[in-house]
Amino acid sequence: TLGGMAVHILDLVHWALDLGHPTTIEADSNPKGGYPESYPEWLTARWEYPSHGQFGPITVYWHDGGKKPESPPGVNLKEWGIGVLFVGDKGTIVADYGRRVLLPADKFKDFQAPPPSIPPSPGHHQEWLAACKTGSPTLCNFDYGGRLVENLLLSIVACRVKKRLEWAPVHLTATNCPEADPVIRKRYREGWSVG
Repeated sequence: TLGGMAVHILDLVHWALDLGHPTTIEADSNPKGGYPESYPEWLTARWEYPSHGQFGPITVYWHDGGKKPESPPGVNLKEWGIGVLFVGDKGTIVADYGRRVLLPADKFKDFQAPPPSIPPSPGHHQEWLAACKTGSPTLCNFDYGGRLVENLLLSIVACRVKKRLEWAPVHLTATNCPEADPVIRKRYREGWSVG
């Protein structure tokens, strides 16, 4: 699901924490039948992001299939289906696109949510048409969406090579893992290169 659903689920994390490029990526899985190209029975991934702005270093984890995190006290994650956990020094937020729970509940019982700061989308098609007509960026334009997908796909590379990757985004290379190069970049036949 990293190539499909993770982009929608981890969008909440990337947007809220204004994440850029990770410095390291690692992942593991159990491919069905032992074939690395197959959909795994479970997959875990971990990205390390450097400090920026008001945030210290951030670690993001992904769990799917049979390996999921433990439910925090007060919430049964099995009832949520999909969602994210923000685990901080002062508490935890369990969220999806329609709800959020602050934990521990007694500590945040009087919490008042701030007013929305992102304008509601008129819908993907209307946003795209407005961008075509006016040149204005969409909410999830390529600068944002492309970077998010790159980060997710890097975990698939780490899973394939079974190594922690040290990522250099400007050069699109894992500096510590030359065996990842063929998975990151395709070698085209003479006369068919893209560039």
